[in-house]
Formats: sequence, structure tokens, C-alpha cells
Amino acid sequence: YTTTVASNRTRSAAFSLVGSLTYARSEAVKRNTTVSVAPVGTGWQDGWTVTSGGNTLAQNEPAPGLALSGPVAGVSYLPTGRLNIPGNVLFTISAPNTGYTRCVTIGPGGRPSLAKGERNGGSCV
Repeated sequence: YTTTVASNRTRSAAFSLVGSLTYARSEAVKRNTTVSVAPVGTGWQDGWTVTSGGNTLAQNEPAPGLALSGPVAGVSYLPTGRLNIPGNVLFTISAPNTGYTRCVTIGPGGRPSLAKGERNGGSCV
């Protein structure tokens, strides 16, 4: 039972993050401006916001009991739908002590994708 709950919680948090990133990308193109996704508080596990021009467009709730890692300053989408930095960006969502990990990667084109981490190693690399 515990492993099923841990698996569902990591999957749910990963889907929420992908949804927020997709929304931010869409809004950047629609509004023809930069839209950012950034962690709240001390890190991604405390939730995140989607903002544009100082306005909060969306906010995600904290994910207690999960470990989330990603860029400390967050990510920003340009009006083209691409990120403001080159290369890939990686987010890791895991349930500590279970080995359940989900990996969210944003490629150079700006589209986020989701994959399972290695079951026993919990690695996204």
C-alpha cells in the first residue's frame, strides 16, 4: 500500500509540474511576453508559481513528503515558446526511501516531457 501511495504522489506532482510548464509556455506565446515558473519559499517542494510581468497567473500547492529539485531560479519562457537558457532543463520528483522518481525534462524547443526515473537508483540522468 505504501509503495502505491508513493508512486501515485510522485506521478501526480510530476503531472502538475508538466501542466504548469505547458501552461507557462502557452501563455508566453499567447501574451507575446516572458512567462516564468519559479519555486515558492525554500524550494520546489514548497510549490511554484507561474508569473508574467509581476502578475501571478497560477500557483501550485506544496508537495509534502516529496523531494523536488530543479533550477533554483526557476525557468522562463520567451514569446517564441522557447526557454531563455540554452540546453535541457531537468526537474526530479521523488518519494524518499522508496526509489520512486519522476523526471521532467524541458528540451531546447521548450516542450516539457515526463519519464520514470530508474526504480532502484531513482536517477534521472
